[in-house]
Amino acid sequence: MENEMNRTSNFLVATLFLLTLSFVLGVFELPRACAHSYPNAITAVSAKAKADAGKAVLIDVREDSEIADGMAAPAEWYAKSKIDENEIAFTKHLGGFSGKEIILYCRSGKRASVVIEKLATQGIKAWNMGGYSDWVAAGFQTKRQKK
Repeated sequence: MENEMNRTSNFLVATLFLLTLSFVLGVFELPRACAHSYPNAITAVSAKAKADAGKAVLIDVREDSEIADGMAAPAEWYAKSKIDENEIAFTKHLGGFSGKEIILYCRSGKRASVVIEKLATQGIKAWNMGGYSDWVAAGFQTKRQKK
């Protein structure tokens, strides 16, 4: 019986060692608040804190068909296609948020990143929250966009 306990103990120690080594080597990754590695990435948690404190404006750049499922409660909607049609109008719109940080998101963060790069050429810094799913996964309040 003691021999069986030693084998079980050795197995558990070896398993724990291998799991720890796997995390250290990056074989497995613990869930993060934001899984994106875009430049200027910000987590949904940090984006919400900034928006709640009145320090930032959250802008959803997804298209009309995508927002049917909802959007982050504090966000406003400005579709990327609308931005592409008239970048000057979008820049003027952002001017209404003087003193606030700009945080963008879309479905995955890719389109938000493209808009952020365009804004950077105009000297405007913006953050990329990634995707709407990051907001939902954090358990934050959503809303339906009124058209």
